[in-house]
Amino acid sequence: MTAPEPAHVTLDSEQRRVLELTCRQGRSVFYTGPGGVGKSFVTSVILAFLRAVFSDTFSKAVAITAPTGIAATHIGGTTLHSAMGVGVPLVHEDFASRMGGGASGGKGKSLATQLQVLLIDEVSMLSAEFLDLLDEQLRALVAKYGRGPDNLHRGEKAR
Repeated sequence: MTAPEPAHVTLDSEQRRVLELTCRQGRSVFYTGPGGVGKSFVTSVILAFLRAVFSDTFSKAVAITAPTGIAATHIGGTTLHSAMGVGVPLVHEDFASRMGGGASGGKGKSLATQLQVLLIDEVSMLSAEFLDLLDEQLRALVAKYGRGPDNLHRGEKAR
């Protein structure tokens, strides 16, 4: 699919670059700027694109998140903590025990095998430690259960 650009809106070069990277190339991006430059609009275009791509599986394939409930409501999502099943972890071990889901895999298995896109709005509100621990656990879950509907990458060493 090609990156969308609504006919009634002109995007600047930076906005077009974000859409190119995310929608055409499937890359992870961090985009920022002062209020009023169109960050929310670009996010809405990306979400519309993802809804078209994933259609029936959108709710399982895409997690729309933010660090706080208020920020999450602005983008039609949920808190990152809730989406990842970690709640408010008190110690590092909470990530593994809460995301792992026990013997059946639970939330962790679902994240590894179904989640394709994790969108985090207001990511600067999260600590680097939280993001590192989340990354570590997601990599461990993918190594254990595979990634995507076909369980690709299963058994590969988590980095």
